[in-house]
Amino acid sequence: MGLDGYEPFYLHSPAELRDEISRLGLDLPVADDDRILETPLAVGGCGLDNRFCALPVAGFDANPDGTPGPLTLRRYTRLAAGGYGLLWIEGTDIGAPTPGRLALNERTFDAFRDLVATLRAEAHRDDGHPRLILHLRAAPGVEADALTAAAGLAHRAGFDGVDLPVFTRAHAAFMPSVAAALRAAAPDMLLASSLMCYDARRAPDGFGVDARDVRRMDLTEPLAAAHALVAAGVTLLCVRANSPNVLFSFSLCGLRPRTESQAPHEHPLTVLARKVPAARALRAALPGVRIAGSGFAWLRGFAPPVAAALIHDGTLDVFGLGRAARAERAAPA
Repeated sequence: MGLDGYEPFYLHSPAELRDEISRLGLDLPVADDDRILETPLAVGGCGLDNRFCALPVAGFDANPDGTPGPLTLRRYTRLAAGGYGLLWIEGTDIGAPTPGRLALNERTFDAFRDLVATLRAEAHRDDGHPRLILHLRAAPGVEADALTAAAGLAHRAGFDGVDLPVFTRAHAAFMPSVAAALRAAAPDMLLASSLMCYDARRAPDGFGVDARDVRRMDLTEPLAAAHALVAAGVTLLCVRANSPNVLFSFSLCGLRPRTESQAPHEHPLTVLARKVPAARALRAALPGVRIAGSGFAWLRGFAPPVAAALIHDGTLDVFGLGRAARAERAAPA
């Protein structure tokens, strides 16, 4: 269900949020107390100070050689000082960099090691101890051996862990073997995976979609991927899902203007609510794995009570903020 034309954020109280959730017929709980977000959590042998996580959002401000640029350093230094229990560093290329993106290789290794040291020093000023995960981009053509080697570099640089994303069927086929190799080589490394539970594109490109109706979620493939990842040593999954738009095409992305007055294809709360059954299915199938949520940005100041409720009821363990973390870099405070 979409909005009635474009309108800015229009909720002013938790009561209005509950009424809107009810009007839309969604399953989204809202807590009266969000203090659970301040509690510590153990994830794969690592301890998090709290449940707040800054999710990976690329700034496209890296230096031409793939090292962190001044704006990259400023962004993550501010997040480190903001009190997040987990900092999930943005998608990083393996080998040669894409313009604007971070790239980890032997030539840039020292810069990444310095980044880790800077972030830890900044956080320690306020007695913070954020865990640092590096999201490794599994771009087309990247081999499993190269990904494993890059994860090893990240571990040597001081990152607590790496994100081995599974966004496609191809990722699902080889990422568990990468996780197994890393678990054998570095038993103390935190292994995470951004798991696409619903990529609403027509076959054969979609993942987690009903073969007969791209607008419907089918968790068969994502659950199979999750089982394989966890068996290989992954201990943290971040639930990802997008909004179905059957006319969407990556080849047209950015070629047609989009104005601020255009309505979304469905209500933003629907996008968030779609991730809840996916997270619950993962919890039921893999009760020992930790689960991070995403997609809370539209809620603004009402995101914490929704995330807290989903942690209270066991759906999630970690409250992930992507673009919202940039706007509220001191949200945990």
